[in-house]
This record gives sequence, structure tokens and C-alpha cells, in this order.
Amino acid sequence: MDEKKTGKKRFFSFASKVRGRISERGLGEKVKREGQKSKNFLLAFVVSYLVISLLFKLVPIELFELAVAQATTIYLNFRGIDTLLVIQEPVLIITGNGVKILISELCTGLLELTVLWSSIIASLGIPARDRLFGVVAGLFATQFFNLARIFITIEFILGADMATVDFVHNILFRATLIAVIVGIYTIWFMGATRKQA
Repeated sequence: MDEKKTGKKRFFSFASKVRGRISERGLGEKVKREGQKSKNFLLAFVVSYLVISLLFKLVPIELFELAVAQATTIYLNFRGIDTLLVIQEPVLIITGNGVKILISELCTGLLELTVLWSSIIASLGIPARDRLFGVVAGLFATQFFNLARIFITIEFILGADMATVDFVHNILFRATLIAVIVGIYTIWFMGATRKQA
């Protein structure tokens, strides 16, 4: 029993000393400021995410899917592959040799775009002009990477066994979803904060 009480006293004594040293060095205020910045970012992110999501919901998802499907058919036609585009939910592409490719909501890049835009908008310490630039550049960057991912996946669909296609589509495709968001945001953030330094 006495050992437990002694252990608690030592812990609280140690914690008190650490708190004192942090206060002496002015780190306590810095930690509070950074904590407030984090709260502000999180709140702005959630609000931005909800607003952007609601705005995207005002447009039928089939239009976004159709835009991606049309870009995909252009790519396939460029490769000499005939295609038939079937407008449905999700949009269907049928190649000349009968391969069926579904373009669903996940294929539109809207999720990546919503998260990226919300992160950029929520970066409140960065000037609005730089955030606006990030939003516009983010649109082009996410769509470029999204289409590249789709085209790579289609190459596997056209020439690989189903186990490989499943791996590429279900694992690699989803893993790159996060990597694209983090990568584009990091590049934008480093560029925007370099200007401020």
C-alpha cells in the first residue's frame, strides 16, 4: 500500500516539475496556441466538408460519373479499343471484346476532392488568395491522378487475371486515394507557407 502511495507522489511530483519547466520556457502558451489552431482547423474542416458535400449532392452523381466515363472512352478509343457507353447508375463502358467497366461514384475523385478542398480551406493561417489557388490547383491535380489511376486499372482489367485486377482495384486504388490527398495537400502547404517565411 505504501509503495503505491509513494509511486503516486513521485509521479505527481515529476509531473509538477515538468509543468513548471514548460511554464518557465514559455512553452505552455505555445502549446495552448497550437491546440487552439488545431481546434480551429478541425472545426473549419468539418464545416467545409459538409458544405462541399452538400453542394456536390445538388448535382446528380451520374453527371460526374459520365464525365469520367467519357474521358475513359477517349483513352480506350485512342488505344484502338471500340467502346459503348451505357448511361446508368453506375455508368457502364462495354469494350468491343465484351469487357465491362463500371464507373461508380468512387471513380469520380469527388471524395478526394472534397477532403483536399476542406483541408485547404481549413488552413486558416494561410492567406485566402493562396487557399483559392490551392483549391483550383487541387481540382486539376486530383482529376489528373484520378484518371491516371483509372487508366492503369483498366490496363490490368484488359490484360491480367482477376486476382491481380482485384488487388489493383481494391487495394492499390484505395491506398492511392489517401496518398493523393496527403501528397497534394503537403505540396500545396509547403509552397504556401514558404511564401510566408
